[in-house]
Amino acid sequence: MLKQFQQIKAHRPLAVAVVLVTMLLVVPVIVVACGGSAGDGAKGSKQQPGALLTQSALSLPDVRLQALQASPEIASIRDLVDWKTAQLNTYYGIQEQAITAAVAGPDTPSRTLIAAFRPEAESLSFRTVLLEITAPEQEKASRSSTGGSFTGTATVFAPSGQMLSQATFENDRVMEVREGAATSRGVDWNCFKDCLRNTWRWLPGWLQGVCGAGCSGCLRGIWWSCPACAGCLGGYIVGCIRDCWR
Repeated sequence: MLKQFQQIKAHRPLAVAVVLVTMLLVVPVIVVACGGSAGDGAKGSKQQPGALLTQSALSLPDVRLQALQASPEIASIRDLVDWKTAQLNTYYGIQEQAITAAVAGPDTPSRTLIAAFRPEAESLSFRTVLLEITAPEQEKASRSSTGGSFTGTATVFAPSGQMLSQATFENDRVMEVREGAATSRGVDWNCFKDCLRNTWRWLPGWLQGVCGAGCSGCLRGIWWSCPACAGCLGGYIVGCIRDCWR
């Protein structure tokens, strides 16, 4: 018995060393696993279909911008578009991409062109809408310093100016959705409006979350920041256009 105890005692330093080495090996693995899990969760929240993947400035002679300028879809507003503000946007889970640009005009300083297209097509064709987000003056003033919930309206127009869908928000809640008629071709507009009706409720969260940086200026009336905001929010709209493309 004494001999066995002496053998265990003699090997105790080795046992302790093995335990210490095991802890050093296992603990970092646990930390990495936990960190990876949290990171994947945050990343996953941004990778839902429609979330902005990339956004970059677009200028001539880019062929996509040339094709949009020549498109009959925007003939009625071509001269009102501020092409210097053009942005190219791609989205998670959506093959279609979108070009956004500010639309000038004294009565529509925050209206933005969203032109969806399929980049793999041999000949580019566009499905276009205009997005306008407005907030009361007191909302703009408070948001400039504190952010906070969204009170205001978000409206989607056809390029002709016809109102397609308008949602009114109060403290992030959808209070009313109004819909109009559209006659332009290329999209099943009834399908599109149904899609938007089910989508509007997510807008306040995106304005304050993943799109907050791009939309804070637009909500304060800084019109040249609206294409970046519309590009980020536009994933939902482009998703509806994709589902209703014809």
